[in-house]
Amino acid sequence: MTSFPGASFLGRFGLDEHNLRESISGGVSGTAMIVVTHPLDTIKTQIQLQHKTAAGGDTSSAVKNMGILRTALAIYKGPDGPKGFFFGVQAALVQGAGKVALQFSIFGQLNRTIGKAWADRYGSGGEQTAADKRTQRAVAGTCAGCVESMLWTSPTERLKVVRQDMVRGTGRAAHEGAQFRGPIHTTMELFRTEGPLALHRGALPTLLRQGTQLGFRFALYSDVKNGIDYVFAGSKREGTLGEIQKFVQTMVSGASVGVLGTILNNPLDVIKTRMQRAGSEGTFRETISTILREEGVRGFYRGLAARCLKVGMRLSIIFSVFEKSNQSMGGKPL
Repeated sequence: MTSFPGASFLGRFGLDEHNLRESISGGVSGTAMIVVTHPLDTIKTQIQLQHKTAAGGDTSSAVKNMGILRTALAIYKGPDGPKGFFFGVQAALVQGAGKVALQFSIFGQLNRTIGKAWADRYGSGGEQTAADKRTQRAVAGTCAGCVESMLWTSPTERLKVVRQDMVRGTGRAAHEGAQFRGPIHTTMELFRTEGPLALHRGALPTLLRQGTQLGFRFALYSDVKNGIDYVFAGSKREGTLGEIQKFVQTMVSGASVGVLGTILNNPLDVIKTRMQRAGSEGTFRETISTILREEGVRGFYRGLAARCLKVGMRLSIIFSVFEKSNQSMGGKPL
């Protein structure tokens, strides 16, 4: 196993080489994920912000039913041009690297702790069943999602959404958020206009979204991976092709759990996005009521196609890059 020079230092804080490997690998995979998929996230956010006003009209007479392609084309042809796809990317890069590093390091620590507690209680005769291991991963993943949400994702997500709300060209009303210039200026303006908790607006739906989706992903990832391994079992190839199969296995597994989780918790993502846009004042409950009243249940699934595409791509990148990076430093497969 690869040894890290700072292992003894980490030990003073109750951490070990596992945490360092998982944090580094998570940061690398999170950065790669943002670089590739941020334009899709901007499209998704724009679609979710297209909705009716309380008076029954539209925020724009032209955009209520815009899909992925029309929204992308509108951004591209808008005043900001291709740069519009990368509004909020600074906050997203900080968020992505830190979020994924926290997710994997916290999950790994909790998963090992729960496994050790099980072994201490039941001893060698109490071997875990597949269902027990799945539950263990689900609990560790849910806790990891809730912790990283409050420490990292909620404030950086607020910055990202406010910046993405400024993209021009999609026909939405010209814009309340146009006064924001860059992440630092946006942060200062939000503090000035909304107070010290401005970056934690939408924290509840963000926490619920992160907790449910990480619990789901980590619970099922190994099962999906084993199922794909069974498909490949008929051709036990070694060498280069074997490595390609492993890479494809992690990409498909990550994309699968990502898309399934997205379908289940998209309503939370819509609520979060509506609450985090600049000038929004509704509470969690009020935002739900507004969406139901103005758009019905379908309103909770705005941006679902774009989000499935984005999350599927992101999770395929995250798990494949993480697994490769972690194992290159002596870590074990997930």
